[in-house]
Amino acid sequence: GLMYTATAFFAFALAGVFSLLIRTQLAVPNNQFLTGEQYNQILTLHGATMLFFFIIQAGLTGFGNFVVPLMLGARDVALPRVNAFSYWAFLGAIVLALMSYFFPGGAPSVGWTFYYPFSAQSGSGVDFYLAAILLLGFSSLLGNANFIATIYNLRAQGMSLWKMPIYVWSVFAASVLNLFSLAGLTAATLLVLLERKIGLSWFNPAVGGDPVLFQQFFWFYSHPTVYVMLLPYLGILAEVASTFARKPLFGYRQMVWAQMGIVVLGTMVWAHHMFTVGESTLFQIAFAFFTALIAVPTGVKLFNIIGTLWGGKLQMKTPLYWVLGFIFNFLLGGITGVMLSMTPLDYQFHDSYFVVAHFHYALFAGGIMGVMTGVYYWLPKWTGHMYSEPLGKLHFWLTVISFNLTFLPQFFLGLAGMPRRIPDYALQFAEFNAISTVGAFVLGFSQLLFAWNIWCCV
Repeated sequence: GLMYTATAFFAFALAGVFSLLIRTQLAVPNNQFLTGEQYNQILTLHGATMLFFFIIQAGLTGFGNFVVPLMLGARDVALPRVNAFSYWAFLGAIVLALMSYFFPGGAPSVGWTFYYPFSAQSGSGVDFYLAAILLLGFSSLLGNANFIATIYNLRAQGMSLWKMPIYVWSVFAASVLNLFSLAGLTAATLLVLLERKIGLSWFNPAVGGDPVLFQQFFWFYSHPTVYVMLLPYLGILAEVASTFARKPLFGYRQMVWAQMGIVVLGTMVWAHHMFTVGESTLFQIAFAFFTALIAVPTGVKLFNIIGTLWGGKLQMKTPLYWVLGFIFNFLLGGITGVMLSMTPLDYQFHDSYFVVAHFHYALFAGGIMGVMTGVYYWLPKWTGHMYSEPLGKLHFWLTVISFNLTFLPQFFLGLAGMPRRIPDYALQFAEFNAISTVGAFVLGFSQLLFAWNIWCCV
């Protein structure tokens, strides 16, 4: 668990550096800090490292490996050797993705989504990236199956499913969803790699293929994985809310059913990323409906966390601050997600900075703030030492303020028509981009405070 967590935070640091390079390029219009190719390479590595190697791993495999056996009363996970293989495969995937930079053609410049046909036509860095994704898929497959086997078979005597801690339920739900959806990403990655190496193509229209089929495969995994990222953190937030409100979790069974509802509905929403590719009206209506519907179990989870805090004797310690910060900021991500589920609005916002802002409000607030909650909550158990409470609260306030300073202006940039994934922009977007860049550097500095607090604790 500690190895997974430490490696994930190494990926977090790298992704943070990449994000500052991106914001430096976008600080002013007509900036020559990066070339267009370098910008695209850094953008790809930032997205892939932050999503695949940090947010998913920290809350699920990092915290899960350390905490779940303790919560179940088990000595270890069910298959510890398989678990070790999962970790080394995960580490190998990071190394593969990053070492592409040192080979001819450099790092992949196709975006973390590696859309076809760009991924079939770009340089050798894409080969490394595709191999890394396949290796990470093996790691996830074995790790998730291990969690399910552990939770189902190694509970302490007398601990029924309905007596498990809510975080254990969250890990179980995320593992089930990841297992069901992983085939989509594996298929998309393997088929592109086969086309690059032996010319076998399912997506090339010149030989009867369909490039939109790639998107179907890719998003069949990559939208459910948003909930794979969120579910463990929702469990952590519920645990922390109950502890620092000094009262039992409000609506425990409803939270469990909401989690399993997210698992089911999470497999039915992927194609709202594809409203603009020319699919039928019925197709768009169906996925708009399910995308809006998944807000219901997600809302139940939020209401239950708020209900746990309501009327409690709140201890305003650092972990609880992060819970409150999550509720406020994730709510903005959720509301804008419902906006994007509406087909006419999605046509307006698609591929604009509005989507970038929504994505970060959902995954920074839902993922990274969840990581911070878990670290501050469990760090004394991991190390036997207490962190600095004043420094923890300073880290919280700097992070929340600078996060909103960074990404709130991007909603307005998107509404004004600024497209995403561009290294330069028109003069009319300069002021909001400058504000966003200042916020990003303050956000980066605040994470140095976090690292210092952890270092002193260890």
